Amino acid sequence: MNQPIPGEHGNDEGRRYWRSLDEFHGDPQWEALIDEEFGNAAPPPTDGLSRRKWLQLMGASLAFGATMTGCRYPAQKIAPFAFRPHGRTPGIPESYSTMLEFGGIARPLVATVYDGRPIKLDGNPDHPDTRGASDVFTQATILELYDPDRSRASARAGENGQEEVTWEEGAEALKALANGDGMAVLAEPCSSPTLRRLREKLLEQNASARWYEFTSITTDHSRTGVRMAVGDAGRPVYHLENAKVILAVDADPLGLDPAMIRLSRDFAASRDADNGRMSRLYSVESDFTTTGAMADHRLALRFTQVGPFLAALEAALDGNPGEVDKTLPETERFLAAVASDLAANRGTSVVMVGPWQPADVHARAMRINSRLNNIGSTVTFVPTVEARDEPGVDQLGELISAIRSGEVKTLLVLGGNPVFYAPSDLEFADALGAVPQSFHVGIYRDETSNLCNWHLNAAHPLECWGDGTSVNGSTLIAQPLIDPLFGGWSAIELLAVLTGEAESSGALSGQAEADSNTAETSEAPATPGREFEDAARQSHKGHMHYVGMAAVQQTHLASLGGGRPENAWRKVLRDGFIEGSALSGGTEGDVSIREMSLPADDGSWKTSWTGGDAELIFRPSKSIYDGRYANNGWLQELPELLTKLTWDNAALVSPTTADTLELTHGKIVNLKVGEQTISLPVYVMPGLAAGTI
Repeated sequence: MNQPIPGEHGNDEGRRYWRSLDEFHGDPQWEALIDEEFGNAAPPPTDGLSRRKWLQLMGASLAFGATMTGCRYPAQKIAPFAFRPHGRTPGIPESYSTMLEFGGIARPLVATVYDGRPIKLDGNPDHPDTRGASDVFTQATILELYDPDRSRASARAGENGQEEVTWEEGAEALKALANGDGMAVLAEPCSSPTLRRLREKLLEQNASARWYEFTSITTDHSRTGVRMAVGDAGRPVYHLENAKVILAVDADPLGLDPAMIRLSRDFAASRDADNGRMSRLYSVESDFTTTGAMADHRLALRFTQVGPFLAALEAALDGNPGEVDKTLPETERFLAAVASDLAANRGTSVVMVGPWQPADVHARAMRINSRLNNIGSTVTFVPTVEARDEPGVDQLGELISAIRSGEVKTLLVLGGNPVFYAPSDLEFADALGAVPQSFHVGIYRDETSNLCNWHLNAAHPLECWGDGTSVNGSTLIAQPLIDPLFGGWSAIELLAVLTGEAESSGALSGQAEADSNTAETSEAPATPGREFEDAARQSHKGHMHYVGMAAVQQTHLASLGGGRPENAWRKVLRDGFIEGSALSGGTEGDVSIREMSLPADDGSWKTSWTGGDAELIFRPSKSIYDGRYANNGWLQELPELLTKLTWDNAALVSPTTADTLELTHGKIVNLKVGEQTISLPVYVMPGLAAGTI
């Protein structure tokens, strides 16, 4: 940020730049930190640097450097390969295709592996969802793999506290209960076709079993709103590369959206000035997001004003807007300009709504996109993969009610940490304690593990076989890049055991004996899959790798086409995705909008906040998301894009809100909602809507 400096010829001569908002506010703590880091180490002489002073400083630096060369870490030897992998030259890094899930959507990746150890993750350059790009959460997954605080063994509650057990013991105990009455599973939303197939198989074998899905950051409102507007058409996919006008309504497609990598690439493609393409981005939001910072035109509104604003926009579009009346107040002039721009770009515009807005706002956005002829051009649909239609919070509430009524005798928590994530008013922790037999599968011993009878340490996603559905609906394949460091199993492997599929697991015949040079001579990433298959055949340790691979193969063999199955399977592993699976079963243009009764414009979006109660909104952290990455030091150290906060949380307010409520930068305030209270420092952040915390 900057402000004019009085110059010799007036106030517009030169500008002064501030390094942060703390410096702008004159925070004494910030000034002390700057002085400590830069101020007294080697104070610059006021009369220039003499030759003697320069030699003194350089001599001291050289002596210090020479001394430090004698300080060495103790020698440590790493474990060698237990067997020589096929086609592997020690010391030469190799690349393998794989995938990771984020926000219920799979991301196609390429992993760099050095002597059998993954060291880097990047986007798959051959897939349109990433085209070689990645984000901070993808990069941080490598540190999560090697986190020394990961759970290293399974355990069960005993008379003397937690007693260590083997995975086999835990799986056998769960299998003995899985077909009985009162079986329930609580899982995070997942796009895996194999997990979905095994889920249906488990529910077929035990008709009384129930499957629930919940996570703290969801797209429940979006799914409900889209279903209100277009029925079961599926999940919307936005094509910003085709858009000339983009309206983000309390949305952050360039920031924390699960499809952020693809959307950012497409947005960049829509702004190619050298080739005469320059889209226009409008942002209407209560928070200050990455998308808002990138917008050509931005309007800050409180959360409750966003819905009425969109209703007014729809009404303006129905009236065939034309020239903008420049005498209108600023907010009304903004709406008129957006309506005029959208109407002039029918079929090449798009309206997007953030996941936290109510379902009726999402439904209205779909109706606007339909009236602008955007569906089939900038908006298409792919099939959804959720287990049930109900929102996750409703499913969690249903599970808690079933527990309290005594209907749930055995509960399997597949991943996540619902004791930490669940809304406090649901009191999930108390309900969990009432379940006679509870199992938690996770990579950490967390709050949920501590309250369950059994903790089963999970394999990391980079250690096991898997699959998933990408943004554009294509099927991705994950292959293990390393043997499980602590012997964990994946959710697919556990369900294969519970359904009996593990007992009949089989791999592609002849694959272990096939020539491995096919992958190595191709320019596409190689495949470590054969190494793990051979290891599975030769050692008990790799047995579950073999089960996971067979389960994923069984799901997809029918879609691999003709020819030799082993060759088709190896090509899929090299590519990282099944070619031609994008938009399989999806809907591109044949979508009709249902009749809906939506709230009318109440005019509240025109009013300014003048004091009184403020609106409290919650947003995911750009570093630790919903808290699941809190143990990742690299992400904690990563400065937040706009505030530059690290290792901390704050109550963000606009300067107007701070002045009205008499708040100052850094002041500790108590925020109370119902019976819940939290103390946070105030961070005065320009750009937020007035009356919003």
